Amino acid sequence: MKIYLIYFLFVGNFIALTVFIYFFQKYLLQLKSRSVLKEKIERYKTSFEAVYNIVNSSAEVGDKFFGHVFKEIENGIGIYKGTIMKLNEETQILDLIFNYKYSDEYVRLKKTTVPSRAGRSIDGMSVLTKQVVVSNNTDIDPSTKYQKELSKIMGVTTFFSAPIIYKGKVWGALNLGGVGYDRFGLYELRFFSIIASLVAFKIGA
Repeated sequence: MKIYLIYFLFVGNFIALTVFIYFFQKYLLQLKSRSVLKEKIERYKTSFEAVYNIVNSSAEVGDKFFGHVFKEIENGIGIYKGTIMKLNEETQILDLIFNYKYSDEYVRLKKTTVPSRAGRSIDGMSVLTKQVVVSNNTDIDPSTKYQKELSKIMGVTTFFSAPIIYKGKVWGALNLGGVGYDRFGLYELRFFSIIASLVAFKIGA
C-alpha cells in the first residue's frame, strides 16, 4: 500500500512539475514577445522621427533625399531594398526613378522588358487601388506570376508597395523588399503607409 502511495505521489508531483514548467515557459515566451514588440516599436519610432526630419529639412526631392529615406527605413526595419516608381498617366506604366540596392540587371529589366503597369504588378495594383499591397511570399504569390523573370534577380521574398498620393492624385509608389516570409504585419503596414504619406507631402511641397 505504501509503495502504491509513494508511486502515486511521485507521479502526481511529476505531472504537477511538468504542468508548472509548461506554463512557466509559456509565460517566459510572452515576456519575450512583449520585449521584442517593445523593441520593434522603439525602432520604428526612431526611424519615423528620422524620416520626418528629412522630409522637413531643406533637402530637395531627388536621389539624395530618397537615399536618406530608404537608409533610415533600413536602419529601423531591416528592409534592405526598395524603389520609387512614378506613374506615367498616359501609358499607365510606372517608371523607376530611384533604386535602392537592387542590381543593375533588375533595373535594366524593369525599365525595358518587364515594366510595372497599373493593375498588374504589386506596385501596379497599389497605384490602381490607391491602397497598400503586400506579398509575404513572392515565390507563390499569383500577383507576381508574370514577373518570374525578375523573381530571382530581385533577391527578395517579401514585397510591399504603398501608393504615393498627394491631394487625392496618385503620383507613384514606394516599394520595399526583404528576405524571409511573413515580414509585413499590421505594424509594418501602418509604418510604411505613414512613410509614403510623408514622401508624398515632400513631393507636393
